[in-house]
Amino acid sequence: MTSAAEPRAVRPRVYLVPPGAPSARLEIVVALAGTLVPLLLWLLPVELFAGFAGSCRFHDLTGLPCPTCGTTRGILALAHGDLATALRMNPLLFGFLLVVWSWTPVSWILWLGRLPRPRVALDGTGSRAFLLAAFVIALLANWAFLIADGR
Repeated sequence: MTSAAEPRAVRPRVYLVPPGAPSARLEIVVALAGTLVPLLLWLLPVELFAGFAGSCRFHDLTGLPCPTCGTTRGILALAHGDLATALRMNPLLFGFLLVVWSWTPVSWILWLGRLPRPRVALDGTGSRAFLLAAFVIALLANWAFLIADGR
């Protein structure tokens, strides 16, 4: 039996949100963005927009890649259908887009079917610290890969 002073372990809890709840709009955003972004990458001449990115000031000052280095090149590789190069350019970007694009068909079904949306919450006293640590670890792992890759 745990006392009130003992911290509880961080545990995920899954629950459903009704379609009219404010957080239910997430599926609308994912459905539209997950559909429109690939179409725009395929239809627009993205090379013209890449010139606006400029050089990375962090790289210019330190000689090291920034933690988001390769994002523009990764997007250009995706626009050309080169998934392997996009993954190599920035694994974190590729992973994020993979999650969004995997959830896109589900989002359409939930939105158009006006179905309850699943949500995951982390319960426990250290849940915010856990999420922050997971984000920082992912960012640092991505950065370590970019440095090891010789950027």
